[in-house]
Amino acid sequence: MIRDIMMKITDQSAYTDLLAVLRRDIELDAGTVERLVALYREHGQGVNSDEEARLRIAVDMLPGRERCDMADFSGIGLAENSLDALFTAQEILIRADEFNTDGAQKILDTVEDESIDLTLRAALARIALDAMMGARNFGAVVEQVGELAAFLSQLETDEMEKCAELVMEVNHKCMK
Repeated sequence: MIRDIMMKITDQSAYTDLLAVLRRDIELDAGTVERLVALYREHGQGVNSDEEARLRIAVDMLPGRERCDMADFSGIGLAENSLDALFTAQEILIRADEFNTDGAQKILDTVEDESIDLTLRAALARIALDAMMGARNFGAVVEQVGELAAFLSQLETDEMEKCAELVMEVNHKCMK
C-alpha cells in the first residue's frame, strides 16, 4: 500500500513520514504514527479507520522483519495479539510446506480470538487455509481446515473483500 500512497502525495514532509515506515534505524514516534495514520486513511484504498491504517502500516513494515523484531512495531499502536497474528501469517507464507496439529490449532485459536481485528483474523484464516490445502500432511489438519472454512463462510461480502485486499498485500510483502 505504501507504494500507492507514495505515488499520490506531493508534499515533501508527508513523503518523508512515509519513508519512516521503510527505515529500520529509527523508532516511529507518536507524532509520526499519527501523521502516517492520516496519510493511510486519506490515500489508502479501502482504509476507513485508524485501526485499519495501523494494520496497513504494520504490513508495509513486514519485509525483512521477523517475529523477533516485534519491538519495531511498538509505536504503531497495534495490540500484541494482532501483531502476533500478522507474524503468524508471514510465517505461514514463508514456510507453508507442512503443518502439525498443534500449529494448526494455534492458528485456529488466533482466528477465533475476537479481540483481534476481524479483517486480520479473516486474512490469517484464508492464508492458513490456502497453505493447509497444499500441505503434504493435509490429513493431520483436516479438522482445523474445516473450522477455518466454517469461519470464512460466515463472513459478509464486504468483510471478505477487505480480507482479500489484506491477503494480497500480506502476500506481496512476504513473498518478495
